[in-house]
Amino acid sequence: MKNVEADIMVPESEDKAEEIEAVIGELSSFHDTFGYYASYRKRFQAMNMQKRSDERSKALHKEIANKLRSNPEL
Repeated sequence: MKNVEADIMVPESEDKAEEIEAVIGELSSFHDTFGYYASYRKRFQAMNMQKRSDERSKALHKEIANKLRSNPEL
């Protein structure tokens, strides 16, 4: 079984990634011609979700640490 999907990532611009996917993405003429396609959405969105989660965790940790420093009785 061969994988026909290649994940791509263009971190600088989601618009560029969408353009690339439109040209060589699933159901494109590139896909029809060569039998494989590029996809960025799944991985890009998952990475963004992980990044946001990490940022929220760091912010929460920082907030808790600041509260503990300012109120040692906690």
